Amino acid sequence: MRVTTIVAMLAMASGAIQKSFNGELIDGEYIVVLKGNMSAADRAAHMQRHVLLSGAKLLAEYNTVLQGYAVAHTEEDMIKISELPEVDYVEQNQVARAIDEEGVQCAERAAPNHWGLRRVSSPTIGSNPLRVDSAQGAGTAIYIIDTGIYLEHNDYAGRVSHGFDCTGEGPGDGNGHGTHCASTAGGDTHGVSKSAPLIAVKVLSRSGSGTFACVIQGIDYVGAQNGRRVGSLSLGGGFSAAVNQAVDGAVNAGAAMSSASGNSNANACNFSPASAPNGVCV
Repeated sequence: MRVTTIVAMLAMASGAIQKSFNGELIDGEYIVVLKGNMSAADRAAHMQRHVLLSGAKLLAEYNTVLQGYAVAHTEEDMIKISELPEVDYVEQNQVARAIDEEGVQCAERAAPNHWGLRRVSSPTIGSNPLRVDSAQGAGTAIYIIDTGIYLEHNDYAGRVSHGFDCTGEGPGDGNGHGTHCASTAGGDTHGVSKSAPLIAVKVLSRSGSGTFACVIQGIDYVGAQNGRRVGSLSLGGGFSAAVNQAVDGAVNAGAAMSSASGNSNANACNFSPASAPNGVCV
């Protein structure tokens, strides 16, 4: 059943390049996933021959959650690369977007009694006791993989830092979505984990969009960190085997990974990173 689903999600067009049938594909950009048993020397030789000397533009490299890279190159050349014995698969890059709560009013604004926190305190809907205290989250870092975080926000003063950026915009949040997610996860007022360190992993620009090549870089960064950690992915796009593999790789590296289901009244199994088998989809 799962193999059937994956085959349905990916249209095998133009040779061996995987193309998501429901994603916003980016012309001329590709994610290359290498086989995991490659030695460092073999990988260096592959990169030298097929990237540095081929006229391709290197967009990203991945070293922890999966072995691979992203490039801008011609489709003809990428078909040839996909046929190399050391290559697991090649996937066309696609757009990733922040996930918003479309048409949903913020219950916290209308309910000062912390409705959201009460709701996550119990599986029973109703007047539930509030079981969130200021010590929750201590010792577990939360990596907000999003548009960045407004570092000067007083809702988590002293617990926030900038960790990674692949947008070129630098620290901060020109959109607000990542800051909102950080406050939900660990803010002093409405956050669940009020003592957790919050680290910005900026993979989406101020427009609220980015690419899966960049998202995988952010996941790779989280996977390479140490200690107890959670990666928060309130973003998505079409189905992507590479993004799902990256999420599962981060889990194998010791990180808990949480992805938004999409808020679109659609089957989350058709989208990534929501459909990653080892991630938590909410």
